[in-house]
Amino acid sequence: MKLWGGHNGAPCPNITRDPRMMVFVHEHGVSSMACSFCECVEMAGGDQLVTSEPLQLVEMGLYPASWKQPRTAYTITLLESYHLLSLQTHCSAEDFYTYLRRKTDNVAPKAVPDRYRELSNSAREFAYLRQCKRAGETPGKITARGSLTVRCPCCPQPGINMRVNWKDRCGDYSYLDALFYSINGNFRQSQRNKPMDKNDVALSRGAGYFADVDDFQEYASKIGKPEPEPTTCHKFGAAGYGGHNGKVSGIIALACRHMFMLPGSIVDLNKREACVCFIDVVYDYQH
Repeated sequence: MKLWGGHNGAPCPNITRDPRMMVFVHEHGVSSMACSFCECVEMAGGDQLVTSEPLQLVEMGLYPASWKQPRTAYTITLLESYHLLSLQTHCSAEDFYTYLRRKTDNVAPKAVPDRYRELSNSAREFAYLRQCKRAGETPGKITARGSLTVRCPCCPQPGINMRVNWKDRCGDYSYLDALFYSINGNFRQSQRNKPMDKNDVALSRGAGYFADVDDFQEYASKIGKPEPEPTTCHKFGAAGYGGHNGKVSGIIALACRHMFMLPGSIVDLNKREACVCFIDVVYDYQH
C-alpha cells in the first residue's frame, strides 16, 4: 500500500524518486507506509516544487513532524483529540502515545515506532497555529500583547464595552470603570532542572496568557533572589520554605472576578511569590 501526494491520491506523472517509508500516527494506532510525493515544478523556476512535501501532507489531513523532510505525520483528528484530552483529563503526551502504542500492539508495544518526542513538538505547534487562526493573527509575526487571548466580556474593556467618555466619569460612579482581579498561585506546577533544548523558544512572546519572557527575565535579574520571609506560622511554600529546588516551583496568575485569566498575567515562580509585583505592575502598565 502506498500514499500518493499532490494529485488527489493519484500518482505524480513527474515522479523520479523512490517512495519514502513514513510513520503515520492516527487515532487507531501507529502505521508505517510508503509515501511518494509530487515532484511537479514551477514553469519559471524549474527546480522549485509547486507544493512542498510538508504542505502536501497538510492537504491530505496530515500534520508533518518536520518541515524539511518529514518522515512522521499525525492526522489532524489525532492532534485535536490529544489537545482536548490534555485540557480535560491532563493527559501527558507520553501517556497518550503509550496508549497509541498499546492500541497498535498490546503484546509488544515497544516494537511500535517511538514518536513521543515528535508528538510533543507537533502538538505544541498545532495548538499555536489554531490559536493564531482563531485570533486572526499571522504565526510568527504577532506584536500586540494579549492578542491571542480571550478577554472577559463583562469586565471593562476600553474601545469595546465602555463609553467613549468613560475617563470623564467621576464621583460615586467611578467604580463602574474599575477592573477587579485577584492573584492566585499553584505551587504544584513545578519543573526540575533538566537539560533543555537550546532551540526551544517561546511562540507567543507575550501575546498569550504568560508574560513576555524577556520582560520577566529583566525584572527577575533586577530584584535578585529574595530570602525566605520570617514566619511564626506553618512554613508555607509560598513564603520560600518549600523543599523544591528545581527551575520552577510553581506559577502565579491574575484572574478577573468572572474567572477569566488576564492577558500576560501568568509567570513562573522560583521558591516563593517574589514575582507577584511583576505581573501586577506589568498588567497595570499595559492597561
